Formats: sequence, structure tokens, C-alpha cells
Amino acid sequence: MSKRVLFITGGTGFLGRRILQLALRDSEVLKIYLLVRAPNEIKLKAKIDDVYRDINWDGDDFNESLRKIKIVHGDLDSISRLNDSSILSQVTDIFHCAALLSFNSAYRESYQTNYKGTEFIIDFANKCQLLRKLNFVGTVFIAGRYEGIFSEHDFNCKQSFNNPYEETKFLAEEVIRKNFNQNYSTLIFRPSIVMGDSLTGKSKNFNVIYKPLHLFSKQILDLVPANINTEHNLIPVDKAAEAIYLLSQTQFGNKTFHIINPSKTVCGDFFSLAEKFFGFKNPKFIPVEKFDFNQLTKVQFNLLKPYLPYYNYKTHFKGDYTFKILESLGFHFPVLKENYYQILFDYCKKSGLVKATF
Repeated sequence: MSKRVLFITGGTGFLGRRILQLALRDSEVLKIYLLVRAPNEIKLKAKIDDVYRDINWDGDDFNESLRKIKIVHGDLDSISRLNDSSILSQVTDIFHCAALLSFNSAYRESYQTNYKGTEFIIDFANKCQLLRKLNFVGTVFIAGRYEGIFSEHDFNCKQSFNNPYEETKFLAEEVIRKNFNQNYSTLIFRPSIVMGDSLTGKSKNFNVIYKPLHLFSKQILDLVPANINTEHNLIPVDKAAEAIYLLSQTQFGNKTFHIINPSKTVCGDFFSLAEKFFGFKNPKFIPVEKFDFNQLTKVQFNLLKPYLPYYNYKTHFKGDYTFKILESLGFHFPVLKENYYQILFDYCKKSGLVKATF
């Protein structure tokens, strides 16, 4: 493969910084333009320093590798107006990882970052003279409220959505698909629930699984509208990044990949292990269709509301197409066993997200 020059958005985020780390280690990558949003130079430096500390590895070659990085101070809006010929004439690969992941954000805010931001990246991509590949990091949760099997080949199933995050990421993928062309390859990656590192449990994104775990540990809930048999698809952040980066190097054309785990995590089993590890008592799980919401206070309901759809989920993600390609490349997603959950719980305890009761 010939030498590459990358442009990365969202490289300071949870998954994006792992992709950045892999790019730094890649001898075929000559330069990395890293878009970083910050209100001033002081906060810009602090943000960059945090990323560098997090992705550091032992060895003298780390500082040498950092020389590949060229910081572009700005946001997604500014990228559409970028006319720096030194960048436009060099970039061969784009990784668009930037997104607003919050389930609680207002629609307008999610739309601006997830949809409009993707439009800005497309404008930028179409101005890059040597571009060979646009890598777009989406989400499997564009499936929304669709019930049944949802594979890499599925997209618009007339689904409705649980929140602005899902809907605006769907719109972002839609505009990416409308931009498919012959000038460069476009790869769409749809990760599932990205969790802590497979070896350390380290996480910077405490969302779908972590927030309810925190709430349950407070023991302020006796009952929750959740189905203990709900399947969650969890993938360690390092493995998600490895799969995405490997596919980005080897695949061409316009393709969609599900970055999901072949092994599923059953909701009830996960929280039973958490209960045993931390020593708290789980609330009773009752499927939402059988739940009497009068049993929750307004405060309790508002705390649970963003996560309820994912604890009564009826979509089953399929990734056979992706698994087959990754297997041919020698990559296998890890089978998640009890020891991995123990690693996650231990990090939650160390970070203070969940406190043990003994």
C-alpha cells in the first residue's frame, strides 16, 4: 500500500483517539491532520495533552510518531470553508469520527453536529485532490425502533427513532450514501455499544450500560421497566478501533460494516454479575409493556428515560458480511466472558462511577 496522509475528526473522542493511536503506529502513514475543537489556545493544548497521555505507549518511537500530527484548530463548520492548498493537495484518507453521542441533547444540537457536520465533511472530501477513501463512523442504532434482524445491507426500513442521536445519525448516513461516487471509496462503519478497553476496562464514554449501572448502585429504584432477557451488543473500544482501522486499509468501493460482537450480553446476566461484584441489590426488572409507570416518581422516570429503549430492545444486529471479511484478514472479535466484565467493574470502581458496598 502506498503512503497515506490522514485527516481525522473526533480524534479526541473515546473511539477516535484509539483510531488515532493505530494511525500513529502505522508506518505507511506519513502525516495526520487532526481536527480539534476548543474555544481558545489554552483549552486546545489541554485537550491535546490529554489525548497524548491516553494513547501513549512505552518506547522512544512514541514522541517520534507524534511528529506526524498536524493540529487543525477548528470545528466541523470551519472544515467546509477550509481552502488550505497544503491540506487539500495531500489528504488521501479521511476518518470522520466526530459525533454528538448524548441521548439527552436537543434535536437541533444533534442535527448540527451529526448531520450538518457530515455534510461539511463531504464538502471537504470533494475538494481533496488525492482522496482515496472516506471512512465514516456511524452507529448500528440507526435501526431505531425497528424490530427484527438488521444487517449491514439494511438501512431505511421505515423505522422510527428513540432519540435525536439515532435520527440524526441516520440522516448523516443517508447523506453519506447520497454522496457515493467513483472518485473515492466510502466505507461506513456501524459500531454497537462501545465499552472499556479489553485489557484495562478504561473508558471515557459512560453511557448505555454505565449510567444504569451507576443508578442501580445508588439503590434508589425498587422496580425498573426493563426486560432481563434483552440482548446488548458490547464491544471493547480497542477491538472496535482495530476492526475499523483494518477494514479501512484493506477494503475499497462503497461498503457498510457492522462493528459488532458475535457474542451477545444478556441484560439480566450482566447486572447479576455487577450485583455480586459491587454488593448492591438490583431493582426488579419488569418488561416495559407490563410496567405500571405510576410506581416511579417523576425524578426516577427522568433518570431512566434515556435508557429505557435499550433495556427493552427488539432489534437483533447481524454482521455476517463483516465477520467473514475480518476473519479472512485474521481478525476475530473477542468472546466476552465473566473476566472481561470483572475488568469493566474494577475500572468503574477505581473511577468512582460505582462504589462497592462492602
